[in-house]
Amino acid sequence: MTNARIEAHWAAQLAAAPGTTLLPKAADDSNTNLGWDPKLRALVGHLGVGIRLEDLTLLAGNESLPLDKKTVKEALAWLAKKLEVAELRLPEHDMPPHSGTFTLPDPAELIALAREYAIAHEALDVVHRKVHGASPVRCWPHHFDIATLITVTRDRTIGAGMSPGDASYADPYWYVTPWPYPPADTALPPLPEGHWHREGWTGAIYQGEEHPGDFFAAAIKACQSLHMRAASADTAR
Repeated sequence: MTNARIEAHWAAQLAAAPGTTLLPKAADDSNTNLGWDPKLRALVGHLGVGIRLEDLTLLAGNESLPLDKKTVKEALAWLAKKLEVAELRLPEHDMPPHSGTFTLPDPAELIALAREYAIAHEALDVVHRKVHGASPVRCWPHHFDIATLITVTRDRTIGAGMSPGDASYADPYWYVTPWPYPPADTALPPLPEGHWHREGWTGAIYQGEEHPGDFFAAAIKACQSLHMRAASADTAR
């Protein structure tokens, strides 16, 4: 699924371009993020521009542009014309290497990728509705993950989400991460499902094919306990 992920990741930058260019810059870059639209089966930005993952098609209102064989510049120019603006800018962050021309990967891989985002939206929306302090579910164009952020205190949060794959894991995975990360020598709570990742960042990881609801519940509870432990240690100092 790596080729599909990279092509879709770059396509998502196009959907994020209107928010990048036309909206005030937010401190957390939330002006660039996207949400999953179940009816369109697409990731859609704040200004209504989206990318339909299952066939790599850029959507702008009632207009659509299949991206196969189109360059990033051509797609960006098409989108600017549809929005009646002089130009659009892509978000500025590190991206995986790309030729600059979209190439439609195996259709089955794109369909599988779209399914991952649909399942993730549904599972994470449950977290958003049931866990106090959880933000609406959004996809972040930098890492291409879809997630909710749980505010525990002013300076402590928990991120819960799905990554379609990255430098740590090639295939899609579910994660729950505490922020700030606990010190490297911290004993981490046991997890009934998944495992703890500690190389470069700390988080609970689940790569199973079952619905992640039970994993999220247990991993969020584990991260909450880590934050409580850290807060108690801070108070005792």
